[in-house]
Amino acid sequence: MYAPEHPNRTKRGYVAEHRLVTSAHLGRSLLPGEVVHHKDGNRYNNAITNLQFFSANSEHLKDELTGRVPAWTAEGWGRILAGDRRSASRHRKARDGSERSQTNLPTIATDEPKAREAS
Repeated sequence: MYAPEHPNRTKRGYVAEHRLVTSAHLGRSLLPGEVVHHKDGNRYNNAITNLQFFSANSEHLKDELTGRVPAWTAEGWGRILAGDRRSASRHRKARDGSERSQTNLPTIATDEPKAREAS
């Protein structure tokens, strides 16, 4: 909604309607990190009964993701059960086909610094 005087407006003067509705219900402006969630998933249903307020996105994610199971592929599920841990270099090779080798890495000097002579 166009609200050019609202403290949380965008550069063009707009504020999301669900944030305005929640702000009016709470009687204060929302802080930038506070989240307003549409319970029914319909972002156009801005009735206060459909809006849920979270003081942080972490709370919102916890509520949204609790009890959900990712849709693992059979291959991915098999790797998890087998305990297959891929290293970053294996992921890189698989992703871009690079053939990086450990032998091409520069060597690091391991000489201990010389002890100071007693003066």
